[in-house]
Amino acid sequence: DFVKSFEWYHLAATQGDGFAIYKIGTAFQGGIGVERDYKEAMNWYQLAASQENVEAFVNIGYLYSEGLGVEQNFTSALEWYRKAAEKNNTQAQYNLGLMYQYGIGIKQDLPEAVKWYGLAAEAGMANAQFNLGLFYEHGKGVTKNISQAINWYRIAGEQGDALSLYNLGTLYYKGSGIEQNKHVAKELFGRSCDNQFQQGCDSYKNLNKEGY
Repeated sequence: DFVKSFEWYHLAATQGDGFAIYKIGTAFQGGIGVERDYKEAMNWYQLAASQENVEAFVNIGYLYSEGLGVEQNFTSALEWYRKAAEKNNTQAQYNLGLMYQYGIGIKQDLPEAVKWYGLAAEAGMANAQFNLGLFYEHGKGVTKNISQAINWYRIAGEQGDALSLYNLGTLYYKGSGIEQNKHVAKELFGRSCDNQFQQGCDSYKNLNKEGY
């Protein structure tokens, strides 16, 4: 019962429980047990942040980046993501990587994007692992290194990341930085297809027609 849960969290929050304060923020943000209200969500997240709740840092950053309940402000979003990232929050590290990659709220800085993607990738985030693989494959913000690209695509692929499986398959198909092996490429394209990536399905069918 979401309404009952909200009431319990609200009671705990009024008694200063930091986690409950954060949960009230998520309830208002998601409209869970209460009517959705981004301004209220921001107020509760700010309270939770004053108690050093790192998840609240991330959600405040998100609300600023999307302009929800507050005027959109990418610089403020960046500051909150950085606070969380420096406390080893993986989502915030990834978000910082995106902002540096695309120059959102700050000047584009690809080596800095690599740094934050690297931290999120080491922590196990597949999206960051894929982006890191892409940067190494194309030499963006880092010296081109196909072996590193293959490594990160493979790690992300083991988590079912369809784009990583597809890109790894493409490297095997072309023999780029690795011995060409169309049988392995076909298997990787198939796994990419299994994870709902249409180009993986198409490439798998093409290799099937070629007799692989």
